[in-house]
Amino acid sequence: MVVVPLAPTPAAALQTPSTSLTLTVDTGNSMDPTSLNEGDGPTQVTVTATLDDDPLDEAFELALSVISADSSANSTLDFKPIAELRDIVIDITIAAGAASDSFTFNIDPEQDRLTEGAETIVIGGYFVANTSITTLNPATVTIIDDDVPSTGLTLTVDTPSLAEGDGATSVEITAELDDGTLTEDTTVTLSLSGSATGGGTDYTAPDSLSDNMVDITIAKNTYIKKESFTITPDQDSIDEGTSETITVGGSAASDGTALSVTTADILITDDDMVSGQINLTVDNGSVGEGDTSATAVKVTATFGTAVTRTVDTVVPLDSTLGGTAAGSGTDYTATGLPSTITILAGSVSGEATGLSIDPEQDSIDEGTSETITISGGTLSGFTINPVDILITDDDMVSGQINLTV
Repeated sequence: MVVVPLAPTPAAALQTPSTSLTLTVDTGNSMDPTSLNEGDGPTQVTVTATLDDDPLDEAFELALSVISADSSANSTLDFKPIAELRDIVIDITIAAGAASDSFTFNIDPEQDRLTEGAETIVIGGYFVANTSITTLNPATVTIIDDDVPSTGLTLTVDTPSLAEGDGATSVEITAELDDGTLTEDTTVTLSLSGSATGGGTDYTAPDSLSDNMVDITIAKNTYIKKESFTITPDQDSIDEGTSETITVGGSAASDGTALSVTTADILITDDDMVSGQINLTVDNGSVGEGDTSATAVKVTATFGTAVTRTVDTVVPLDSTLGGTAAGSGTDYTATGLPSTITILAGSVSGEATGLSIDPEQDSIDEGTSETITISGGTLSGFTINPVDILITDDDMVSGQINLTV
């Protein structure tokens, strides 16, 4: 028998020319090379096109593009437009006999406050000329969202202080979620509190800020809203210190879930200051030496200006009467000298009764008058100015001097 050897099969006959091409991406993320984070900034991304079977005998060219219809990420809201993929240019060329080629460009994800979950950028392309490749498998880049749904919000004001004499002032109140957006509207019901008293005492504000009605609504998928209200500080004559505070607070909820609220303060700066002087006065400024009975004297303490305080002011009196007149029965007898006078909060003056002055009748020519002085004690921040009571003398030495033996 004659054996006839078979001719070897050409290598080309064993190859399966590729009809499909697959794109893959590498973002440089060591955890997941197909993803990048929302806050990463401009990131180099390499796209590699690889034939699924054997190389072709001819070269072919591919222009890459973003397939918007298949991408959940928006090319203006979620990432900046990719300049390298916007022009009609050849990005990838696979030479004859080659299996792959790569192209590198930047993706710059937008940092936002939207709670949107992971979003995708699908990268495909189109062949610049006819080729035997019939299928192009796109690649997907995933943008990882770094936002979480907010559990609280912060209130701020554009006018952190008002002067007592400013009059009606428009104040813009901003409500801003602390983290990411929410899928339902957030309603904010404002309320006013603080050391300042509303209702026309220290300020007047719209009823809408105190009626338990919704004042600000942050729409779903947004994170901030501003509203303006008119607040009128009241002009008074009360020394309230350096400032009083209006605290803007309230409650907030979204889809039935309460959110914490960080408050904002508005200071009302006071333009009133109590004088450092307190003046003592009496209702009976003089008594006569020949008065037949003791005289009741009311002592009044009055601030030097018509400005009041928010607290009581206790004015101490000296326990000893002074002046040119001598007490203890010499020129007069005094009883019931008060130890203090209280000027109540909101008042300009206070008074004390009980003091009685009984001048002594004598036959001494003491001049036109003698004085009884009521003085104040020590009160921090104040000078207490004394008051005199005059004792009018009814004695006068005759102009005649008679000699006798």
